[in-house]
Amino acid sequence: MQLRSVLAATLFAAALALPQLGAQAADDVLTVAQDNRATEEAITRYFKAAYEVSLTVVEGEDKDLTLLAREKAENVPEYIMMVKSAASATDKEGKVTERAVVLAVISQMKVPADRRPQVLEAMNKLNESSDFCRLYVDKDQEISMRWELNILKTGLPTEVVVDAYLRMCQAWAKAQPVLAKILIQ
Repeated sequence: MQLRSVLAATLFAAALALPQLGAQAADDVLTVAQDNRATEEAITRYFKAAYEVSLTVVEGEDKDLTLLAREKAENVPEYIMMVKSAASATDKEGKVTERAVVLAVISQMKVPADRRPQVLEAMNKLNESSDFCRLYVDKDQEISMRWELNILKTGLPTEVVVDAYLRMCQAWAKAQPVLAKILIQ
């Protein structure tokens, strides 16, 4: 399915052009040493510098940031992509040894109890065909999709976050119509 969002289209076009242009942003590698806020700020700057794309930045009570973008694909209602970071492992002294970048689709598609078995069966089939992101029903009975990227000691190229973002948009464009069909039966 063809992505129609300005953000996804811009990212895709820029990703194709980037190797020829030799462009590189200052925030091209995320590190474990960065805290959550610094990681999210680096991702925001990278999207802006490398792709001229602005993510909506929401500051939480804990001063951490959540990055949001509204997306739309052909024959798929608008949805929200979220990018956030979190510590994923610590050593005995509590020092962060791994950090994760979490990408998620916020679908706003509620699953009624009578449709849950069919939705879960369809999700299992879709998850089997995906090597990277996973569909699930969250605690609010909403369909979600999630992918975590680990930032190890050697770092994580920020370009990998862009790649994951694009792959999730494509995966959601494939999954949403299948799940919506079950919900409206």
